[in-house]
Amino acid sequence: MANGDVPPEESVAFAPGHLTGLFVPVKEGADRRAWGSLGLGVVLGMGARSRVRRVKSASRSIDVKASGKGIGVGITYRAIESLVKDVTWSGRLEVKIDHELPVARGLGMSAAGTLSATLAVAKLLHLPVTDAIDTAHIAEVEGGGGLGGVPAILGGGLEVRRKAGVPPFGEVERTRCAEHLIIAGWPEAMDSRPLLTDPAFLTRVATAGGNLLKQAVPPPVRSGDLMTLSQRFTERLGLASPPLVRGLEVCREFGVPAAQAMLGNTLFAFSQDHKLVERLVQMGFEVFQTSVGDRGGTLPD
Repeated sequence: MANGDVPPEESVAFAPGHLTGLFVPVKEGADRRAWGSLGLGVVLGMGARSRVRRVKSASRSIDVKASGKGIGVGITYRAIESLVKDVTWSGRLEVKIDHELPVARGLGMSAAGTLSATLAVAKLLHLPVTDAIDTAHIAEVEGGGGLGGVPAILGGGLEVRRKAGVPPFGEVERTRCAEHLIIAGWPEAMDSRPLLTDPAFLTRVATAGGNLLKQAVPPPVRSGDLMTLSQRFTERLGLASPPLVRGLEVCREFGVPAAQAMLGNTLFAFSQDHKLVERLVQMGFEVFQTSVGDRGGTLPD
């Protein structure tokens, strides 16, 4: 480092992934913070970690990169751009996102990457955490990344979204859970964007999800009950691809209840059955094993 140079400022943040078992889209009102979804799901022990560096530069700029191939970062870029638009700052923000799970598989990696990035930028530029949360959520719901991902991963455990949106609008009930999950994704991604703009599909989702959500009891929520409701939602929507249907059948053959992660070409089950894992891998699934997460988006101490 040359004399007089200032070392880059740096900040790191983590946000967990998330599986949605059932959901009901909510896009009402002028305030996008109140948009999102009702539903239930599982916060994961694996997620996305963002590292942000501010380096000296003649002009302000934002550079966002992510691990893996073919991973879009447009939503994250727009969230950061919105977060810093009214802030006085200088230099270039270099954002590097490491995803621990595949993107576009119904595992909440878009929301995890975006929230971890905005949290890290907010810390670096001394901005309120609430601004980081709001901009991440709005970018997600407007950009098609997901509807309830950010509110769901503000904490850990098994979660039930009773009211849509981020605080002060949203309401999420959480139950701590020490169980582990098998997550099996088929290599071919499911494009959820056409579905989320199809009025007929959204009506079907609202009917199926709304009726099932009424059966979700207040905390503590048991993993078996969450899985039962998720299975029924999977069956009523009928979105599972032929390989995913076969994967769900194999889980049943092993005596393990499984459901589709919405909206992805992925199944999940509360299990640590190694023989089931081997069978799913043999079928061509990419399999991950993780715990239920016990924390939401966080900054290191």
